Amino acid sequence: MFRFITIFIIQKIDNMKKLIILALALSPLLAMASITHNAPVEAGLIYNRGVQADTTKIDLKDAEKNVGNVVAIEAKVASARVFSSTALLNVGGEYPNQLLTVVLKGEAIKLYKEGTKPTIKATGKIALRNGKPEMVITDPKDIKITE
Repeated sequence: MFRFITIFIIQKIDNMKKLIILALALSPLLAMASITHNAPVEAGLIYNRGVQADTTKIDLKDAEKNVGNVVAIEAKVASARVFSSTALLNVGGEYPNQLLTVVLKGEAIKLYKEGTKPTIKATGKIALRNGKPEMVITDPKDIKITE
């Protein structure tokens, strides 16, 4: 099957548009490789995340400049709010003046002890929500919380 894919790539790629279409078509194969190697897949690309991963560590003041990038941060929680299935950890300032909100969901929420303001190390993709940068963490491997 991989020989067929190689031949297909050589014969059909003659411009960037076809390359993008091909990458989207191959996404299921990348996802299968990801499952086999325990690496997350995003937009058809395999990368290995985690607090220990070789990821660019940024200063919190640069969070907004890094929207769309997977980065690592380390900061003390300034304020937090816990809901039934989500914890919002504001770092770099208290809400609404935080520099970044780290959103814990899924298994990751179990790591946070409500009412504490620990130091966190987290790795994830920064996105904008209501004009403010946030990093959503669902995998406990992507965050380390120290009291």
